Order: sequence, then structure tokens, then C-alpha cells
Amino acid sequence: MLDPMALDYIDLITPYLKHVKNWNLHFCILPRKCYLTSKIIWMNHCYFGSRIVADNIVEEFYIDKNEFLIWSLKN
Repeated sequence: MLDPMALDYIDLITPYLKHVKNWNLHFCILPRKCYLTSKIIWMNHCYFGSRIVADNIVEEFYIDKNEFLIWSLKN
């Protein structure tokens, strides 16, 4: 679960997430790292989003289902 004491740190890393247009709920078969908490998401549901930085550069973000709910309610 997201640590309430870490919310100031999350304010620093979330500007990149505000540029993501489409968030989709996925089931992670392969291990992925949660962007907000750096925990491993494996055999669990998570939200996946991507944004285009330049012509051929795409950033992908994976966020745990519960952490995404807290983050989306906060913003």
C-alpha cells in the first residue's frame, strides 16, 4: 500500500504521469515494477499507460491497481 509519508516524493515524480492519455487495466504475467512505489507487480492486475516523448521514444508506466486508485483520487 502507498505510504502516506511518501506523498511529497510522489508529487515530484507524477508530472510525467499527467501526460499519459490512456490508462488500461492489464494482468501482468511478466514481472513489472510499479512506477510509484517500485514494488514488483507479478501475476496481479495493474494499470498500464504510455506516452510518446519524441518521434521513436515511448515511455511505459505500470502502476499497481490500488496505488493507481489512491494516486488518481489525489490528483
